[in-house]
Amino acid sequence: MQNGTAINYEKSLKDDDFLLSREISRRAREDFVFFFDTIFSISLQIIEGEYVSGSWLNDLCDRLQRYNKTCTLAARKHGKTTVIAGYVAWLIFRSDIENKMVSEYLYIMYSDELACEKIKRIKQYIQCNPFFNHIRDLKPTAESIIEYLNGEHIVSVKPAGVQSFKRGKHPDGVICDDILRDPQKKLDLTQIEKITQIFEAEITSLPKEGGFLHVVGTSQDETDIMFKLRTLPGWNWKLCPAIIDRKKKIVLWIEKFPFDRLIDIELNETGKKNFQREYQLQPVRSAEGYFSHGEIEARIDKQLKNYSPYKKETDDAFGECFAGADLGKKRHPSHLTVYEAVPDDDIIYLIQVASIWLDGVDFNNQIDIFKAAIRRFGISEMLWDNTRGEFEGFMERGELPDEMKPFVFTAGGKEMIAAEFDKKVGNKTIILLNDERQTRSILSVDGNLQSPETADGHGDAFWSNALAVQAFINNNNALLL
Repeated sequence: MQNGTAINYEKSLKDDDFLLSREISRRAREDFVFFFDTIFSISLQIIEGEYVSGSWLNDLCDRLQRYNKTCTLAARKHGKTTVIAGYVAWLIFRSDIENKMVSEYLYIMYSDELACEKIKRIKQYIQCNPFFNHIRDLKPTAESIIEYLNGEHIVSVKPAGVQSFKRGKHPDGVICDDILRDPQKKLDLTQIEKITQIFEAEITSLPKEGGFLHVVGTSQDETDIMFKLRTLPGWNWKLCPAIIDRKKKIVLWIEKFPFDRLIDIELNETGKKNFQREYQLQPVRSAEGYFSHGEIEARIDKQLKNYSPYKKETDDAFGECFAGADLGKKRHPSHLTVYEAVPDDDIIYLIQVASIWLDGVDFNNQIDIFKAAIRRFGISEMLWDNTRGEFEGFMERGELPDEMKPFVFTAGGKEMIAAEFDKKVGNKTIILLNDERQTRSILSVDGNLQSPETADGHGDAFWSNALAVQAFINNNNALLL
C-alpha cells in the first residue's frame, strides 16, 4: 500500500458506511498486514506526524501473524518497535473473536521503566484512533497498564523488565523488545550472559501452550540470545540490516531510507563504526571489541588440557614454555597463562597449556603458585604486570625467581603487546584453551584497550595472554612470523 493510502482512509472516516463496514472490520481482524497499513497507520499519522509504508514492514507483520516464535534483528530507526506496537493494538482490536473471556500478554523490555513507557505509547496510539471507539479502557488513569474491554472480552498487557519480572501465571503471549539494550550504558558480557540465562530458563516457558513468543531488537554479542535463537528449532529468525547489498544499492526500507540517505548517515552522522553496529547489525561487542568472538573462537582447541601448576597424577614433559600474569587489585583476580612453544617446520606455534585464575589469593600465595608453574612447565620467561608495584618488596629481597620479569603497563607498552597478541591470532599461530571465563575476559577489552569491571574481572586474561606472547617474542625475535 502506498504512502498516501492511509490518508485516504482517514478522509473516508467521515463516511459512516466506512466505519461500519463489516468487510473492512473483518479483514482487519484477520489480516495484521491489512490492519497495520490501513488502521494503525492512522495512529502513526496522528501521533508521529507521518506513516511510511514498506514491504519490509509488511513482511515483519506477516511473520508475527504466521509464526508463534519469531526473532527479528533489524536496523535502527527501521520501525521494528512500531510494528510491535501495532501488533499489540491488533491483538486488542481482534480480541472479540477469541473463544475466551480474558487474554493476557506480557511486554518485556530491558527495564520496567522502558516497558512502561512503551505501554503508555501504545495506549496513545489506541486512544487517538477512531477505529477503537468501541473498545473501553478499563484503567484510563493508569498510563502504563493496558486493560481494555472489547465487547465482553478483556485484554490485559503488562509491562516488565527482563531482569526484574516476577513469574506468575502463564500469559497467552510474550513480546521481548530490545531486552539487551540499556540506553544508559553498554552491557558487559556477564550481564548479557545473565539475560540469556533468564530467557532460556524463564521466558521460553512463559507462554501458554499454543501461545506466542516474539523477540525484536539489536544483538550485543555473537553469543547472546538474539543469535542463539537462530540455531534453535521452531524459531523463525531473520536478520534485517539497513543495506542489504552495497554494490547493487539494495536497502531494507527504500521508502524511508534510500541508499544515498544511508550512506549520508554513515559518513556524516553516525560514523562507519557506529553505522556497522546500529544499521548493519554487527553485534555491539564485536564492533567495539579488540577481538571479535569469531576470531577468538577460531583459535580455541576444545581438546587441549588445562594443566595444574603442580605435578600430581601426571608427569607430562613440556617443551620451552612462556607465561604472562596480570595482577589484580583486591577486588579483581589475577590470571596466569602458560604457553608451550611448539615448532612445526618454519613456524613456531604457541599452544596454551594452563589458564589459572587466582581469585582472592594473597600475593605471597600467588608467588608460590608462580614458582610452582615455573618448575612444572619449565618456563623460560614469565612477564608480570608491575604497573602498581605489588611485588616490589619481593624483588628487593630477591624472593622472585629469575624467570619472572616485570612489565609496566604504559599506554605505548599496552598497545605494543596487544598488537603482538593480535598478530598471533591473525596469523593463526596461537592456540587457546577452552576456558569460557578466559574467552569472556579477552572479549571484554575494546578497541581502545579499555574493559568494564565484571564478575570475571577487568580484562585480566587479555593482558596475561598478551604478556605471555611478549615473553615468547623476547626470546625468539629472530624466528617470528
